[in-house]
Amino acid sequence: MNTALKSFFLVGTVLLAAGCSSSEKPATPDPAASPVSKAAGGQAPSGSMEEIVSLTETLKDRLSADVRKCLADEGFPQQQQAFEMTAQRTPQARSEPLRIDPLEMGPYTAEQARRYGMVGSVLLFARSEPGLVLSKDPSFDAALDSCRKEFSRKASGDVSALLSQSAEVQDEIRRGLLDATAEPILKLVTDRLDCVRKAGYPQLDPENAEKADDFAALLRDAGVQTASISQSSRPEPKIKKGEVVVVPPSDPGTYTPPAAEVDFALAYVTCGEQQGFTKKLEQLQDEPRKKLADRYAVKLAGISTTLRDAARNAS
Repeated sequence: MNTALKSFFLVGTVLLAAGCSSSEKPATPDPAASPVSKAAGGQAPSGSMEEIVSLTETLKDRLSADVRKCLADEGFPQQQQAFEMTAQRTPQARSEPLRIDPLEMGPYTAEQARRYGMVGSVLLFARSEPGLVLSKDPSFDAALDSCRKEFSRKASGDVSALLSQSAEVQDEIRRGLLDATAEPILKLVTDRLDCVRKAGYPQLDPENAEKADDFAALLRDAGVQTASISQSSRPEPKIKKGEVVVVPPSDPGTYTPPAAEVDFALAYVTCGEQQGFTKKLEQLQDEPRKKLADRYAVKLAGISTTLRDAARNAS
């Protein structure tokens, strides 16, 4: 799949994940739960991708809660402090293993266009995020390792390895969906941009949908002014040996689109509505979804059973 085109799909995920980094090794992975999709009726079918996502998040949450309590009992309250710092955010879009959200290709409502323009639509993917614990204290690290092992013992299996396996198969299926739909989605996007070009943007080259690195580059080539996402970086404290430090959540950022970008985004939304973009996007995913679900059915069923057993044993 073309890397530049892929950036259209993953613009939200990539930019948000790149928001902060640290030279210190985090004491724990980010325990913030991802949005979970559920089947109609609230109960995901057994062995389905929806169930895998739901069970994975349930197990992650139980691991996080158990480790926080275990560490606090050992005299290390930092994990609980980080959890209490959680910045609550309600995402309006989500990237799922077997679903490409239309917002991954930019705004599709007038409200989104006016508030976020094209570039700022990335912010609609922002999720809740806790603080981060950084450690250079061997006793804390040993306690953390012990607490995790104790949770795995209760769960009757290596929980970290199980969560990694679940994440890997979800990523693999997501890549499969992107690869299978790349060409038809590119045609949808270029047709939509051609409509925008005819609506008053003669400099816009629809073929740049495959070449541009992001929306800002696409609009810049079309002569449309954009702004930058205002985002403060997460502090990177210098930690001394023997210290454990809690760092606040990263800033997802804010964005105020210039009037010219809003006009472009509104034209983009109108063209999408005229062409039935969101409906076509959903329809072209149907067949690849079925094929991927069939291809991974055995693997998903096995992971589902193991996740369910681990969560039940650890409860």
